[in-house]
Amino acid sequence: MPKPHTAIRLDAQGLSKRVNGINLLSEVSLSVHPGELIGLLGPSGAGKSTLLNALNGFRHADEGKVLLNGTNLYKHPDRFRTLIGYVPQDDIIHTSLSVQKALQYAALLRFPPNTPPQTIRACVT
Repeated sequence: MPKPHTAIRLDAQGLSKRVNGINLLSEVSLSVHPGELIGLLGPSGAGKSTLLNALNGFRHADEGKVLLNGTNLYKHPDRFRTLIGYVPQDDIIHTSLSVQKALQYAALLRFPPNTPPQTIRACVT
């Protein structure tokens, strides 16, 4: 079996999400194979952010599951915590910071508190 950090297959199965009685996702299923790059496009309010949040485990779907190499992300989030990420909308990025500074601050917020500064620098540069 491939190491999780070298080849990850993502499978979403039957993801559904409702908020205030409104269906935001309805039985969405998809597979992303190792090495694939995908784009998620659609008009405002189509559910792109809801789907991304369900796929990365930030906000679980009400129904369905997300599997990473066959492991349920919702049941075992810590196994994949350091491997999951996506590029957010540009309006939530601090535009006054350089890319490197923004990445340094993001790393400081996400790495464990006792992470040595040289480790953070090595990951950012």
